[in-house]
Amino acid sequence: MNINDKLYGFTVTNISDIDEISATAIEMIFEKNGCRLLWLDRPDDNKTFAITFKTIPTDGTGVFHILEHSVLCGSDKYPLKEPFVDLLKGSMQTFLNAMTFPDKTMYPFSTRNDKDLLNLMDVYLDAVFHPLCRKKKEIFMQEGWHIEEDENGDWIFNGVVYNEMRGVFSSIDSLMYYQTVKQLFPDTCYGVESGGDPSVIPSLTFEQFVASYEKFYHPSNATIVLDGEVKLDEVLPLISSYLDGFEKRECDIEIPLQSAVSPKTVRVAYEVSEDDDAIGKVEITKGWVFGRFDEREKYFAAAILGSILSESNDSPLKKALFSAGLADDVYISVLSEMKQVFLSLTIRGVPEGREKDAEKAADDAINALISGGVPTDQLTSYLNRAEFMNKEMDFGTMPVGLVNAFRVQESWLYGGEATAALGINSVFEFLRGKIGTPYYECLLDEIFISNPHRATVYMIPDSSLAEKNAAEMKSKMAAVKASFSPEELKELEEANEKLKIFRESVDSPELSALIPHLELSDIKKECK
Repeated sequence: MNINDKLYGFTVTNISDIDEISATAIEMIFEKNGCRLLWLDRPDDNKTFAITFKTIPTDGTGVFHILEHSVLCGSDKYPLKEPFVDLLKGSMQTFLNAMTFPDKTMYPFSTRNDKDLLNLMDVYLDAVFHPLCRKKKEIFMQEGWHIEEDENGDWIFNGVVYNEMRGVFSSIDSLMYYQTVKQLFPDTCYGVESGGDPSVIPSLTFEQFVASYEKFYHPSNATIVLDGEVKLDEVLPLISSYLDGFEKRECDIEIPLQSAVSPKTVRVAYEVSEDDDAIGKVEITKGWVFGRFDEREKYFAAAILGSILSESNDSPLKKALFSAGLADDVYISVLSEMKQVFLSLTIRGVPEGREKDAEKAADDAINALISGGVPTDQLTSYLNRAEFMNKEMDFGTMPVGLVNAFRVQESWLYGGEATAALGINSVFEFLRGKIGTPYYECLLDEIFISNPHRATVYMIPDSSLAEKNAAEMKSKMAAVKASFSPEELKELEEANEKLKIFRESVDSPELSALIPHLELSDIKKECK
């Protein structure tokens, strides 16, 4: 295969070897509409397929999370309620899922069987390009939200994503993350909850839902990753058969860089019970935006410095805060799957009223490490460990191809090279060369001390919040019910009756038979 070769509507645009993952990277573009494809040809029979759309939320309605669920609820070719349930019965998949990120929606799967690869790909591609949810409102109501009566006759919101996100928002960790990015990224998609804020989800209309699908689920806004021992002459014709139905579209879906912000400290209440140990204690999260997706050396260095600062009880941050009785736990996280990278410091269990003392103790510990210098033996040790973990590529039950598909998007989605995040040798070579120089101390100062792009969130436990929220919701729903005209009430009743019929319907054997499945003859008798 050579650059400029034509294959089933695709043109080969680049070929490169990535020795670190024993792969040849072959990049292609579908000429008719600009869909980009990357095949990582490497010796792995656990083949991976992933189609990804850049999806940029502008509010907390969770529209892309609801779409992620909804497109899997039947398609033109496979008009079943739950085609993937039937698909799993006749598949040897090693991974099959869909997921919503702050700036993308991905539909990946892996399998060791060649026929299974084609079967799964056919159902996935029909699902994302020809879903029934565009014209079947019951799917939107089921997966997103709707109004119904509870056993007491009170109106409530219900829906798969709505209830899922209520659970997410009951977690203090999720709330802290959401509040932190909300302050750090007020002008970009990262500052809204892509999964959906339960207080905002019910403002999403079916018309907006369909419009979002039409805008973002298009081949011109899609990338496809293939990984492993894929038979291109079988796979590309199938992909082309779906892409060929779409003309090229200009997709102005860019993510702007967030300019530096330094908002005042935000105090947010969260629910606890009256006997919870958290009463009287505050959780503090401090966040700093310090780099871009293409500054990989800075990201890895920050992660290593975070481990040195907080990983063990003898680490500077933990030792300082623990010895002063200012924390129950301390940890640092570096978030990189975004266009801009940020670091968060979480201090748990701070005695109420001593928040400033805890922040000062943390600042003092960081300043002491800067002035005293980061120990070179610790840098070497943590660098060795990080490099070993990255090279070992032991992801448990997660297929390596799936991890590669994730990593590709860490650059490709933002306009960088498709393969930029797949190799790490040069990163660790650079970082080792900086040991014994002021690099790490300067980076600590750049991130924590001199950085104007920062935010601080205090999470305050409130044992009365659950009762308050329940009362507010009941009052809100009563007001919503009172606002409905007789005609609107009738429309709601009819819509809910259609939803009930849809929920209780069962796919016929004839429909189930449409789903492709493996025969015994398709399965190798030899076990690995």
